[in-house]
Amino acid sequence: MYIDVAGLQLAAITPRVGYLWYLRRLVESGFAERIMFGSDFADQVESGIQTIVDAPFLSAEQKAGILCSNAARFLAPFGIRLRALNRATCSARSYGGSPRQETNGGQHVDA
Repeated sequence: MYIDVAGLQLAAITPRVGYLWYLRRLVESGFAERIMFGSDFADQVESGIQTIVDAPFLSAEQKAGILCSNAARFLAPFGIRLRALNRATCSARSYGGSPRQETNGGQHVDA
């Protein structure tokens, strides 16, 4: 099971405090590696990404996972290689994490 949280980040659906509460509970319940951010609403992408980046309870690796590497891992068995607009999105280093190379089940994530 994978979880897409993008729709919940819309203020009209869930107030920001509720969205962060829900996201935190998902992470605490062990779903951090199964949460993905994606959006059908171009005007909401930037604020949605920023909310993940600013979430104080998420580690750098969890932020990179939610914003990129979890989706890359999910799509890999289908032969789909994720290409992010910004390679840094998949790197925990971008969020203050360790400088280790990001991987997808032992394979480099082509982001």
